Amino acid sequence: MKIFITYCRSCKDQVLSLSQDLEALNHRVRYDRDLGGGQSWWDQILAQIRDCEVYIFLISKDAIDSTACIRELKYAEALQKSVLPVLIDDSVSIPMLPRYLSNIQYIDYRNPDDKQAAFALVKAISLLKASPPIPDPLPEPPPVPISYLDTLKEKVDAPNLTKQDQIILVRDLKSKLDDPQTSRKDIETLLRKLRGHQDLLATVAIDIDEILKDSGKPRSSSAYREPVNEPLYQSVEPPRPQPNINPIAATIHPPTATTGKNEKSWSTLVMVLVIGATLFFPIVGIIAGFIAYSSASRSQGKTLLIISAIMMGLYLLLFIAGGGYY
Repeated sequence: MKIFITYCRSCKDQVLSLSQDLEALNHRVRYDRDLGGGQSWWDQILAQIRDCEVYIFLISKDAIDSTACIRELKYAEALQKSVLPVLIDDSVSIPMLPRYLSNIQYIDYRNPDDKQAAFALVKAISLLKASPPIPDPLPEPPPVPISYLDTLKEKVDAPNLTKQDQIILVRDLKSKLDDPQTSRKDIETLLRKLRGHQDLLATVAIDIDEILKDSGKPRSSSAYREPVNEPLYQSVEPPRPQPNINPIAATIHPPTATTGKNEKSWSTLVMVLVIGATLFFPIVGIIAGFIAYSSASRSQGKTLLIISAIMMGLYLLLFIAGGGYY
């Protein structure tokens, strides 16, 4: 029986063990061994999926997160192939599997030395229904997956990088240093290339230096040669806030140097006490209003002056009314 296996690069040992077990049972096993990259490689993969009678998906966390693996799975689904999910990773959450896999009973092959696992695999293959003929016309083939490093390289090569772009790039590259699917040397090369970017911020450059230092491979002097009369990276300095000065007021009363006085608004308790005193003695509100307006909160000063004016007006009316009565 022709069998095609989709797997993640980090699971080479498991796919080799599984393929040997299946070949010992006279099955013809194919996966992407001895194949190159690019469109030609992808076309060969799709052709082998079309030609297979049983499609096996090795369930692992990296495979679920792999664009290439998921595209292979969806193509097998579109071709209506007989699919057999095989679990090989303890860290996989079964409820989080793609819909097409979650609806199919999987085989637990996390311990290939277990005879029960081997028997379950053989039994599952023998009970699978034969795949129907390839549909005509063929479903649209999925596009060739671009490698993750190609995507990161395009971002590193961008002429302009914002601070957020730089931070995200460093984070993504750092996370891939210990990824078995990527070359550590390639990641370090991209980090050095980003380190030499003309827009690089000082804090980001320091982070890159720390990552490369921790990786145990020091930077080469040629990769970090600073251009003459041109800074390698920009320093991070937040913009200084400009004082809000009324141009007319500045002409009449030029701003003086700051004396370090704390110009915070008065507390609620202070305002309540001052307003209470103003109700009986408006002169208190007038004095406090001018003080607040000039040294604390202008809105509080205006409030006190308005209340004082109202109370003075009220007392004046009462005085006039009282004088007319007598």
